[in-house]
Amino acid sequence: MTYRAIPKFAVDFVADQEGVELTAYQDVVGIWTIGAGHIEGVKKGDKCTRAQALKWLAADMVIAQRKLYGVLKPEIIDCLTEQQWAALLSFVFNLGAKKDWTIWKLLNDGKFDQAADQLSRFINAGGKKVQGLVNRRADEFKLWHSGDPNSHAVAVPSAVTREVGMTPPTPAAEKPLAQSKTLWAGGVVAAGGVVQGAQQVQALVAPQAANHEWLQKMAGFVAVVIVLAGIAIIVFKLLDQRAKVHQ
Repeated sequence: MTYRAIPKFAVDFVADQEGVELTAYQDVVGIWTIGAGHIEGVKKGDKCTRAQALKWLAADMVIAQRKLYGVLKPEIIDCLTEQQWAALLSFVFNLGAKKDWTIWKLLNDGKFDQAADQLSRFINAGGKKVQGLVNRRADEFKLWHSGDPNSHAVAVPSAVTREVGMTPPTPAAEKPLAQSKTLWAGGVVAAGGVVQGAQQVQALVAPQAANHEWLQKMAGFVAVVIVLAGIAIIVFKLLDQRAKVHQ
């Protein structure tokens, strides 16, 4: 599997949120932490250099990246803006990614705005509201909405990302619209939502359709919508596959 690249500004964002501590400390729930939020194998009295802290940060960002692929459909990840992707990387870096969280279901259903609203729920640690988490979720929410939804432009990396050693990717030439993988993947999600909604309407109308002529007409219309949306899904999937071939 080819994983989506980690934006350079996402590394900076996490480093800014975590801070870079060269001596081990206990976080709000007592977990020994060092560097930029690194916790694996850390114990009291540990020390590190800034270079080591940034190496850990790079490795931990990759772990967050892999966790997101464990809970989200690849085509959904492809549909995210760079800012949305960076916000989710920060979120998972901080909290992990339990599969039963509602935020993943909403994202996989293509309900991006509703998913972003879920961020504000994750503000407790040890059963208590933590102001630091309130601030971080607010910053992630702002980051989520900060970019043009149609733009995947990567910000110029700062000194932090250069130290980590992540080389900025060469900007790709814009693809013709018909070769846009993100466009066709988004079409699949949208058409799937139309089918789901139409089926729900059909289930409500069907029991009473026999008694009302206008309900019969509505049921017929809804059936046509379901068929057309189903055809659209097939077409979008074919176009998506074709777009991938041209990448």
